[in-house]
Amino acid sequence: MEEVIGRTSIDSDTYHKLVYDDEAVNRFYMEYLNKYLYSEYCKMIMLISPVKYRRNFSLSNDILKRNILTKTTNGKTPASFLSCVKSYECNKNAFLDQTGRSLDSETLAIYVTMNQSSFMDSISNMNTHIQHALYDSLRNQWNEHSDQQIQSFQEILYDYIYHNTSRALLWDVNINIKDEKYVTEVITIIRKRIRKGSSIKSVIETKNGYRVILRASTLTSRDKMKLKNILSESKYSISVENIYGEPTTVNVFDVTSRSLLPVPGTLQCGFKVRFRDDFFKRVYRKKTTPIPEVPKVVENIETTQTCEISQTIDQQTQTKNVKSEEDSNPEEE
Repeated sequence: MEEVIGRTSIDSDTYHKLVYDDEAVNRFYMEYLNKYLYSEYCKMIMLISPVKYRRNFSLSNDILKRNILTKTTNGKTPASFLSCVKSYECNKNAFLDQTGRSLDSETLAIYVTMNQSSFMDSISNMNTHIQHALYDSLRNQWNEHSDQQIQSFQEILYDYIYHNTSRALLWDVNINIKDEKYVTEVITIIRKRIRKGSSIKSVIETKNGYRVILRASTLTSRDKMKLKNILSESKYSISVENIYGEPTTVNVFDVTSRSLLPVPGTLQCGFKVRFRDDFFKRVYRKKTTPIPEVPKVVENIETTQTCEISQTIDQQTQTKNVKSEEDSNPEEE
């Protein structure tokens, strides 16, 4: 497959065009990677074909491609991250379903794990995994399952990085319906009932709904429990169709610390993922009452009254001075 890292433009007839806004991708790096990739901590970027958006294609695995993001590699700078994202704009024949058909661009999306994982802990878990597989072979219990367990060290490492969240610094309120009123309601609940409006980091619009991202460090355990209880109330249950077209009841909100975020500035199965800062302007907009202008006539009256009062005070002062002078010189009388 032809390498596309660093491309500024690609042939949409040959390659899957997945990036539409470089600036939004750079902003995502600054807000979700730059401050969170340090020391041994890392995140993962993945090209996924979600099952609910590819009903006509059959795949054995949703994850088509993945890589590690660290501060020294793909997550070092906004430019390196953007190049990594654009490297997923692969040839249209790069991924085939089980019947040999090429996947459409409308079935592909780029995701990044919301919270970081410990690279060293993942390596330690991988070593333990391999040791157990080797121990099974020494006991003559080697089988096809054991062979698959030790087949790819890289895939084993990736699995542990993906599944083991070391630090949950962010929380995700996933809104599973395309209705803006629920975004406003979540922000209002956090501001007025949880009283932690500053915990809201950003709002991201996705193909199927919205993601309200929270700073977990600003929320206490009691805050998190209260928020979960409020958002799990029965009034937030709705009826929708599942991937098979059957009606099912789901909750509008899903609160979790283990989440995959579609990257703003990229296409999520044909939809332009984007930041929605306008929700903050709606909820935080203050109602201001305009100050009425004072009529000039009133100003003149006030000025006239002020002048008259000043003249009266001056006359009284002069009278007092004359009287005091007369009292101080009785001989002149």
